Amino acid sequence: MSSPDPLKHNQALNPLGRQRRALLGAAAAFSLFSCSSKQQAQWVLGRSQHNSWLLRVYIQGVYPKLTLQLDKQQLAPISQHDLSGWQSALFVLPATLAGQTLAIHLLAADSPLGEPLTLPLPVTAPSSEHTLYLGSCLQKLSWLGREPILSSIIADARQQPNPAMVWLGDHLYLNENDLSNAGAICSAYQRHRQHATLQQLLTAMPHYALWDDHDFGLNDADSRAPSAALAQQVFPLMWANPPSEKSYFALKLGNTRLIFTDNRSARRTQNVPAYQRQIFGTEQLRWMAQQAQARDVGHTLLIGGSQWWVGARGEEGWPHASQEQYAWQELLTPAPPSRLLYISGDRHHSAEFTRQIGSQIVHELTTSALTSAPEPAQTGYTKVQLRQFFSENNYLRIKISANALNWQWFGANGQPLGPVAR
Repeated sequence: MSSPDPLKHNQALNPLGRQRRALLGAAAAFSLFSCSSKQQAQWVLGRSQHNSWLLRVYIQGVYPKLTLQLDKQQLAPISQHDLSGWQSALFVLPATLAGQTLAIHLLAADSPLGEPLTLPLPVTAPSSEHTLYLGSCLQKLSWLGREPILSSIIADARQQPNPAMVWLGDHLYLNENDLSNAGAICSAYQRHRQHATLQQLLTAMPHYALWDDHDFGLNDADSRAPSAALAQQVFPLMWANPPSEKSYFALKLGNTRLIFTDNRSARRTQNVPAYQRQIFGTEQLRWMAQQAQARDVGHTLLIGGSQWWVGARGEEGWPHASQEQYAWQELLTPAPPSRLLYISGDRHHSAEFTRQIGSQIVHELTTSALTSAPEPAQTGYTKVQLRQFFSENNYLRIKISANALNWQWFGANGQPLGPVAR
């Protein structure tokens, strides 16, 4: 029996070898990228209620003094926190910088720290006009850093007045290891936000964020979750929301009020009798009603993570805490003076629907998912009038003008999924 020809053997393996080498090279490049990015600062742009720009930075390490070098001006943070070896600081930039491209250097004790940030701020637009991009469930990002849906949002926002992104929860999906301590949660955010297009999106326009279960803990986490205290500590320091003493807040954009709610800190829906179940708690519920009854706007958006008026079996929704929902209806009697729209995420599909509740008709827009696997099942919608339904990755755009509000859904490549609605 003759021995195999080593030359022919090597030639036969060449295609497979090349493929393996390519895969190993890509893995090595990704590993190198991950390691080299560990010490890099990560940034999130926000906007205060007085229209100043907010800029959040967080970076691994402990630094006694962080400042921003902006042109020849040095800015101190309005707050700075140490989280298990991570630093998070919030800076205020003047509103007059709108439309400028800024070169920002992060300094530690007056020495440069990390790479400088090039920050193009959106241009000034009439205060009555605003554009909101809404979405939830940002899972399964491609490891190459390309994500068409995020690029579509950035491209469209460049053409719209006063753009802002509204995150409806599940910005990332924390696991048990991530939830072991504050530093581990910070590391999870850092890994997630190494995604190239997400990095670009987080500084392309102001961002407003609330949490849902996967930002707060494990699936369906409520107030009794072991991670609750950690999430309440870390989440505000990963975003540039307007400073607030509570985990919920409201702001006015033109003729519209946005009410951002916290549907996790007081949530009690597991292993308790039906009459004890709650999502928001008495204190927040009264605050929500007070905000909704204000007479200085024409439209009000009540924003939460899980659905307001659908209680599908196996899905989270306010109807599962019916006693609290009844209390809300009492607080809203008489009906709010402005038009009230309920906004939610969570379900991995998008839907517009109305529902008759007593003498009132409620109107809800659910928008999900940005990148997570879509869920096409229309469960729980038997008691509603379903106006639109989309079971593919999408985002919602809401345009606010002086006297009107309209919205439209878009697919992953920026294509319209339905008509403009009002």
